[in-house]
Amino acid sequence: MTADSTSRASEESQKLQANLLWRFQDSSSAYLAVSFGRSATAAALSAPVRRRAAPGRARAAGRAVHQALRSRRTINNFDQSKPVSDEIMRRALEAAIQAPNHKLTEPWLFRRLGRESIEAVATLNAASIADPEKAAKKAARWASIDNWLVVTSKITPGDELLTLEDYAATCCAVQNLQLAFAADGVGTKWTSGDIQRTPEFEAICGIEAGKERVVGVVWYGYADGATPPPKKRKLAVDDVLVEVA
Repeated sequence: MTADSTSRASEESQKLQANLLWRFQDSSSAYLAVSFGRSATAAALSAPVRRRAAPGRARAAGRAVHQALRSRRTINNFDQSKPVSDEIMRRALEAAIQAPNHKLTEPWLFRRLGRESIEAVATLNAASIADPEKAAKKAARWASIDNWLVVTSKITPGDELLTLEDYAATCCAVQNLQLAFAADGVGTKWTSGDIQRTPEFEAICGIEAGKERVVGVVWYGYADGATPPPKKRKLAVDDVLVEVA
């Protein structure tokens, strides 16, 4: 790296840190606003800092990441009158693809479904429900959701370990995606289910059978109503930390 590029990177880092501002929403949720248009959490996930930031600023950025981790919640109901911009969606994807992946396989794909595909999936799912009334309600519910990202991970035939590692990496990417959306005030729901593992679903979404594995569908949008409060976890750190001599 040249001296000029190092200087530019340092200036960009300092600019990022200088523009981080805390903004609290409700008593339990915190967000960061970045004046030049990038969310703080997405920036923290996707933009490596070349030089050590000032201690106070670094601590503030660190608190922002921890707050995003603790405050993000699954959103079940979306306000379809408030569209999510492509800029926000692409920023979330930028954060998603920064997830760690062994040997830089970058095994993920994110398919954004259009209206025709959404309605086809909704109809497919309803067909699996025996009760006609419940089926109709579920079809209407799914079809009403405008923003769908179908996430897949690459399958490497003959290499079960790499396929497993790539699946795990793609799950990390989905977590990054959700956190980045949350940093911009956008809610998400990561869904899975039997319907996503059918040939019909693969055909609707253009998924190559035997080459990709569906990790899930992420619905996203602005919450319709208040974000649910955090749920107390059943296990504490001491319950899950195992010390091995």
